[in-house]
Amino acid sequence: MMNVVETLRATSLPNTGQLRSYHAEKISNYKFPIRFYFLPLQVKTIYTYIVMSIQEQESVKTTYYSEAMRYMDNAREDLKKANKEDNYYRDSKYVKRACGTAYNGVLIALDGFLIIKGYEKPKGKLRKSIEYYQSNISKVDKKMLDYLNSAYMILHLSGYYDGINDARVVKVGFDEAYKIIDKIKPAALSPE
Repeated sequence: MMNVVETLRATSLPNTGQLRSYHAEKISNYKFPIRFYFLPLQVKTIYTYIVMSIQEQESVKTTYYSEAMRYMDNAREDLKKANKEDNYYRDSKYVKRACGTAYNGVLIALDGFLIIKGYEKPKGKLRKSIEYYQSNISKVDKKMLDYLNSAYMILHLSGYYDGINDARVVKVGFDEAYKIIDKIKPAALSPE
């Protein structure tokens, strides 16, 4: 997916001037614009810096956005089966399934967001905890962290585990999910 990612390693953290000139020299051969993210990821004394082109970012956004929206569409279909009457859903089975599906869509969007910001997916561990997302998102975007915490509490805990049947609460959870997913909306789909 990311075919033009440059990973640079140094035994000690170079000063910013050296790093910028090295990147400028290395990427001047590329025929498209580059956006930099200088994120030192310390492993003993080795630091890794990831550079991703704008085209690569748009590719990641398109892939993850479309998948997250597919999950949200499926969740909306499940909610329709839950028989809403007077702001309450009558079938908690479909509410639980819809909230779980919507929450998984949020996690997919967060994976794309973190990749764009230069974070690599953890290797060897298939499931990532909420703490993984909270700690990494808190370093990048505090408002996104608020959306994540709300979506987690409403969709995952109250909706999926408890099967809350109040349609107003579920709507708030879905709104928070869409706020997260819209953060990775590709430029081609964004209004000008």
